Amino acid sequence: MAQGYESILMSSPLFAGFTEHGAKSVLETGEIIVLERGEVFFREGDGPDSVAFLLEGEVQAYVERDGVEIVFGTMGAGALIGELAVLCEAPRAASVRAPDQATFLKWDANGFRRLLLRNTHLAQKVFSQAMKVVLENQQALIEKLTRQEEGA
Repeated sequence: MAQGYESILMSSPLFAGFTEHGAKSVLETGEIIVLERGEVFFREGDGPDSVAFLLEGEVQAYVERDGVEIVFGTMGAGALIGELAVLCEAPRAASVRAPDQATFLKWDANGFRRLLLRNTHLAQKVFSQAMKVVLENQQALIEKLTRQEEGA
């Protein structure tokens, strides 16, 4: 079932430099799953049990507050999803669903950690990407608080 996804992995910045053999090896460490339209991959507050690489399609990250759903991000093919929760061993900060069909390479948390331990170059890219997300979120929060303070 993983046939044909090697080229998608190799074209992603996360897996840049991987050979076809290396990409096949990565595919063998996980499981290919398909979400149908509207299906939820994980929910806010869920435990950090898996990480996924989006092979095809899009997903939306959202939270629900006081009965109102707030979509705050859309991710396309090549996105790594759920790594922060797994790396930090923290509950999911948001829910993720497929607005249309989406295909993932999914690792359980321990399988993802083993993958990173076996490939330090990939681990460096994953940690770098995760820290960029944290810093971008921090900057967005600072800007929001600054605007609120200026408007007060």
